[in-house]
Amino acid sequence: MDPGWITPPGQRSRDRRIRPGKPEFTDPVQADRWRTLRRTALDHALALVAASPLREKLVLRGSMLPPAWAGEQARAPGDLDWVLG
Repeated sequence: MDPGWITPPGQRSRDRRIRPGKPEFTDPVQADRWRTLRRTALDHALALVAASPLREKLVLRGSMLPPAWAGEQARAPGDLDWVLG
């Protein structure tokens, strides 16, 4: 029996979850605009959670924290990571 036709559990949905990497821009103004808009969206989502009852249950972790400690020396955050606290 050839098991090649069997798809591992979750494989079909995993293929749809893969997202492309960060966009590449030839125009530095467009690149700056994209970074600014991404950061604005992250800050907005963070503010929504901070103003909600979830703030008591979630602990922020990941790439949003180093800029608070190291300022511009830290890499720009790309997403929001949470753990239940």
